[in-house]
Amino acid sequence: MSARPTIIVTTDAPDGPMAVLAETHPDLTVLGCDSYKALPGMISDTGAEVVFTIKFDRGLRYPRAALVESPTVRWVSVGGLYAAGLAMSNPIGTRAECAGTTLGPNMTWGFIAAETVLHQNR
Repeated sequence: MSARPTIIVTTDAPDGPMAVLAETHPDLTVLGCDSYKALPGMISDTGAEVVFTIKFDRGLRYPRAALVESPTVRWVSVGGLYAAGLAMSNPIGTRAECAGTTLGPNMTWGFIAAETVLHQNR
């Protein structure tokens, strides 16, 4: 990744997250995008290396191909996407210290994901 990567924040209202990133990381180039339809062109035009998606757009499909096929995108973060159970990495690595080593983290992240879904859909 370059010393000054270009970051695209994708959400309905990108101004707030962009302001936070600009304040906390003035060394980064932060751009906003409020539509999945415009995202592939913006990636191509700017050579962005990082894409944050904070909210899913229920109307259009996520532009996966634009991210996977981009020669510049190195990191993608999708807000609201969680891993739990054996699909997630173990916080203590590949070791199993005792029975239940993975049970605690799996239950914790499962709970956090469920709570997030419940609060977003109220």
